[in-house]
This record gives sequence, structure tokens and C-alpha cells, in this order.
Amino acid sequence: MTYSIQKAHFYKNPFIGLYMRTNDRHTLLAKNAPEKLHAQVKAALKTEAVELFINQSPLVGLFCVMNNHGVLFAAGSEPREKSIVKKLGYNVYTLKSSYAPGNVLLFNNHIGLATPQMPATELKPISECLGIEMHQQHLSGMHTLGATNVVTDQGLFAYNDVTDVEFKHMEKMFGVHGTNGTTNGGVPFNGFGTVANNRGALVGELTSGFEIQRVYEALSGE
Repeated sequence: MTYSIQKAHFYKNPFIGLYMRTNDRHTLLAKNAPEKLHAQVKAALKTEAVELFINQSPLVGLFCVMNNHGVLFAAGSEPREKSIVKKLGYNVYTLKSSYAPGNVLLFNNHIGLATPQMPATELKPISECLGIEMHQQHLSGMHTLGATNVVTDQGLFAYNDVTDVEFKHMEKMFGVHGTNGTTNGGVPFNGFGTVANNRGALVGELTSGFEIQRVYEALSGE
């Protein structure tokens, strides 16, 4: 299957990862998303779009994260939005700590990383929800693991300033190969400039051709 990458925006905002999260079956998308974005979710990610708000906010990609097994919500999320996800067949866990999961968690369907600042008591329920083994680590002194990196079961698209030692460690831990780079014309927040699963990816509309090639090299598994 060809790995498809398309440029996208959310009402002209190129940081599409703030408004959506995806796995290989569903894409959680902020309510009232543009029709074109719905079409791109189907064409590039090959998933079914599910619209919702989280904490009355369109920032779905900041306030939740997901893999093929479960969905994690930020503290204070409402029962209605969690019910939507449970009906899709996923495990659900709401963080007890005040962290935005889209900022501080990085994982695929096999293993994950959390910022060391997160209480260790969160790791077990996160692990059970996502069906993976969880570890704690920062990268290049940064705790925003999810905001600056993207990982799938096929590849790793890492923050530009991750050291060679850290990058090789990430590849070994996640069991994938990849590369580093930026999106949206040099912005280092790959987690908000890229939305990817094992079938394809959407990148912010300001992403250059060179950057798209780096995303392809990192995540296509080729």
C-alpha cells in the first residue's frame, strides 16, 4: 500500500496536530472541521473521522492521544466525549495530573515514553489503557515529547535537536527506523505539524517539499 502524504490546514491554521488525533481505524477531529479535511482524513489516513470537542475545546490533539488500543484524555474531560470513544471500542483513561497528553506522551502500538515530570502513579493506568509498556525520559532536555516528535509502528520523525545517541535509543526502543526534521517551514513542533498513522500522513500546509520528503523517509517504512 502506498504511503500517502497530503498538505492540510484547519481553517488556515497549519498546526493540524492541535485539532486531531489518529490511529489506524479512526481520526478524532475537532467539531465543525472543514469538509476538505474530512476528505483528506479518508484519502491519506484511510480512517473514519469522528468529531468531538474536549473540555469544550477544539484542541483535540492537545487534550487527548490515542493508539489502536486506547485513548487518553486530559483531566477534566467530560463523560460525553469519553462515551463517544468507548462506543468505538477503545479503552479510555483520564489523566489525574494536569498535563496535556498531546504535549508530554510519545508512543506507538507497542511502547511509549512519558515526561519524567509526570507522576509515576500515572504510568500503570496509561500502560493498561494503551496496551503498551511505558517509560519515562526527556529528550534534549525537553519534556514536550509528543509535541516535538512523531512515532508510528513503521517509523520515527524526530525533533531536529535530538542527539545522535538519543535518536538511536529511540529507534531501538520503538523498534523502527526514521529521521529527524521539521514541518511548516522550519517549525520544530513535529507533533503538531504532522498527523500520521501506518497508512499515511497529513502535514501542515506551510510544509516544504524537502520537509515532506523527510516525513516520507521517516514514516513510510520504506
